[in-house]
Amino acid sequence: MHLPTGQLLAGRPSPSQLPPATSQLPLGLAPTGDFDHARERVRQDALDKWDALTPRAAVWLHEGKVWFPEAAQSDFASFLAPTSWATSQLCQRLGIPAPYFKRCPPRLRDVQFNHWVQHALRDGDGGDADEALPPEEEDGPLVIRRPNGMETQPEPSERWLLRAKGDALRGVLSARYARLDNDCLLDCLARVLPPGFAVDWFSLNDESLHLRLVDTRTPRQVLPGDDLMVGLHVGNSEVGRRAVTVDALVYRLVCQNGLIRLVKGKSLMHRRHLYLSAPRFQEVLQGAVVGALDAAAGFLDQLQAATRTPVPDVASVLETLGRQEALSRNFLEAVAESLKAEPASQQDTVWGLVNGLTQAAQRLPADERYGVEALAGRLIESGPPKTSAPKVPSPKLLQPRPMPQPSSNGARLGNGQAKGGENAFSQGAGYAN
Repeated sequence: MHLPTGQLLAGRPSPSQLPPATSQLPLGLAPTGDFDHARERVRQDALDKWDALTPRAAVWLHEGKVWFPEAAQSDFASFLAPTSWATSQLCQRLGIPAPYFKRCPPRLRDVQFNHWVQHALRDGDGGDADEALPPEEEDGPLVIRRPNGMETQPEPSERWLLRAKGDALRGVLSARYARLDNDCLLDCLARVLPPGFAVDWFSLNDESLHLRLVDTRTPRQVLPGDDLMVGLHVGNSEVGRRAVTVDALVYRLVCQNGLIRLVKGKSLMHRRHLYLSAPRFQEVLQGAVVGALDAAAGFLDQLQAATRTPVPDVASVLETLGRQEALSRNFLEAVAESLKAEPASQQDTVWGLVNGLTQAAQRLPADERYGVEALAGRLIESGPPKTSAPKVPSPKLLQPRPMPQPSSNGARLGNGQAKGGENAFSQGAGYAN
């Protein structure tokens, strides 16, 4: 169902419309053992969120802040300060290079944005362009009066879903975007989650949610005193940063490391925020939860085998991973340092390698941490990457070279050197591979 153009969506109540929270809980990255605790934190975060569906050309930038007619109907501010993520989304939709735009002074940003918001082509953001919309019932053409008094008539066919929190603009999405917010996701999860699960890790910020649940009832040892537990990892974004995902998880109790198992290279549930229906989503979520626990349990044998799988040259493997996965030098150094905390017998095994990665990943932002943990899961299944073979001089080139002999003009020429020419090795040539 499509909402009328320019409607303020009551997707989030204002604080005055809800009873006070039972406790003031800090938001952000922190572990918690209670699923209800995590739901309460998500609920508090949702209190001052609100949405509006508005024509693209009705949006205006004034002194770096976003204005649109529906903002005046909210309980917050008429001008919204866009987050860095929302600024990048605005630039993407208007075809403006975001790094350049963010470096511009505010006055120049206003001029460029207000020009291109009127004249940019329709959205072309990788397949999420607005679908054909039914005719709107209008008494007459819609006229927008800007803050500077100018009147414009926007194009009614393209609309943006603007997602705000208080007086901050947090997301700019197409009209096709289906809202599945964090509190709704956890409400659905509560209906299908088996008893006995604890929250190991919970991360909530302006762009994404990560929630890790482990089954504490059935630990399994891969090494003496080294217990593993199965669980699942749930991820979401309310502003288009990532899809809704459910993944199989294996959790290492001794150091709180987590490995994400992608089944056939994919999450067990990966749903974009398009065409989501509540009954169908609930069904898919329940199947993904059951599948994640089964996949995690089946992963334990491979993890045990990893303790017996050697990695002959850990340093070279890390260098190769750094190139292939664009890992920073600082992160690779942190992995090498984490490896030293592993038992001596495991510092050159696949088990030690993946735990060095996941231990170092705990210092990364949540989305990057998830990526490294999924990489660690892939290494368990496929093994470490092949490293480049060291360059070894060929036997022919290792033979002693003949002593240079005087030429007829007195110049001394070595093997392979022409008269009057430079030595080939001084020009950067080396031994053949």
